[in-house]
Amino acid sequence: MEVVRGRQNAESALKKLAESQPPSDHHEGWRYFCEKSDLKAGIQPDKATDLRQADLEATPASSSDPHR
Repeated sequence: MEVVRGRQNAESALKKLAESQPPSDHHEGWRYFCEKSDLKAGIQPDKATDLRQADLEATPASSSDPHR
C-alpha cells in the first residue's frame, strides 16, 4: 500500500507498482488499484494497511451480502 496526494501522483505510483510486478503475480490475478482515502500522504505502508483494514471491519456490511 502506498498513500500519495492527488490523482496524478496516484496514477504514477500505480504505474510504477504495476511495472515492478512479476508476470506470474499478474497472471495469478494480483492487481494494483487506486482508492480515495482520508489517510495522510506519506504514511507508513504497514500503518496505512492496518488503518484501512480496521475501517473496512468497522463498516457495516450491505444488507444484500449473502454471507451475513
